[in-house]
Amino acid sequence: MKSILVPVEAHDRTETILSTALFFARIFSSRITGFALAPATTPFLAADVVGASIIYEPLVEHNEERSAEARRLFHSFMAGEKIPAADSVDGGPSWSWKENVPAGDHMVGYLGRVYDVTVVGRAGQQMSGPRALTLDAALFDSGRPVLIAPPEKPASVGKRVVVAWNQSSETAHAVALALPVLAR
Repeated sequence: MKSILVPVEAHDRTETILSTALFFARIFSSRITGFALAPATTPFLAADVVGASIIYEPLVEHNEERSAEARRLFHSFMAGEKIPAADSVDGGPSWSWKENVPAGDHMVGYLGRVYDVTVVGRAGQQMSGPRALTLDAALFDSGRPVLIAPPEKPASVGKRVVVAWNQSSETAHAVALALPVLAR
């Protein structure tokens, strides 16, 4: 469990998600890799080409602003916790930031395939928190273990483990990958 992926968005649970990832990283001396998560902005055609550009361009600009805010939050959190950047440490928890990740929740599943675990927030009914699409992408598209951060900052991590067993080879694979956590 040496590599942790954290999709970062600016919402009311960002610090809790980062705290959960850091708790886990301290246990396993892991590297936390963050990236800015933004909803996909799919180009579209409209009856009026000028009208389409008026709608689409602000969406792209808004995602760029969201990405900058996510990066700022991540860097600020790591600095506040005195966690060193990955290129300056040999042991213990560290962090890195992945730039220029395309927008869209599907990227969580795509990137999550090469990390030991992905940490996401628990989706709720509120609009200002983690989205269900993000959780779904981590669970169903990565094929790797997923750590779902609680709504409040955790006192511990990994004491209670839930396995959504559906007798598939993908589930067996994810459980096998999670054995370091289960063994604790």
